[in-house]
Amino acid sequence: MNSAENELENSEVKDDEPKVDEAVSQENIEEDTKQVESAEEEVPEDFEAKCKDLEDQMLRLRAEQENFRRAQFKETEKKVNIAIKNVVTKFLTVRGDFDLGIQSAEQATDVKGVLGGMKMVDQGFKNILSEIGVEVVSAEIGQPFDANFHQPLTRVESDEHPENSILSVISKGYTLKGMLVQPAMVTVSCEPKVVEDEKSESETSADAESDSGSE
Repeated sequence: MNSAENELENSEVKDDEPKVDEAVSQENIEEDTKQVESAEEEVPEDFEAKCKDLEDQMLRLRAEQENFRRAQFKETEKKVNIAIKNVVTKFLTVRGDFDLGIQSAEQATDVKGVLGGMKMVDQGFKNILSEIGVEVVSAEIGQPFDANFHQPLTRVESDEHPENSILSVISKGYTLKGMLVQPAMVTVSCEPKVVEDEKSESETSADAESDSGSE
């Protein structure tokens, strides 16, 4: 009889437990709902207007940055064009001297006089190159070949100079403020090849000497 009563009491306790959990869950839901409603009430009325204002500010900043970039590009382009204009103006002066030299040469009978005029024009041209930072690449006969500033056109066998030495300068090279513009065109030395006949004669003489030494 006692066991039956205990089972009945246990079943009643189990039936009551879910009811307690459901009540707690309902309270949590109601509390969460109140918190959400409270948060919605705390959102300012002009929230959307402020978001729109921030968006407009971002668009204005982007437009200002783009305008600034375009202005900087135009300013840089203007400076480059002015620099080019200054250089072109100097070369036009030399161009005028060339025209005068040609006119004089067509009527001149003295070759030395024409040559002197051409040398003067050439010197003016060199002065302009020097003013803008152009320098001649160092390339002299016997100087070691430098692939950074020299370009070999041909290789020539030589007994007078070590291998990879400059034998002749075909055309000058130039740098602009240290930057290579045009390499110097040169011929470069290489070791002479041994002629087969000389090689065989040297081998024969060496063999003869070894035979005489053995005897």
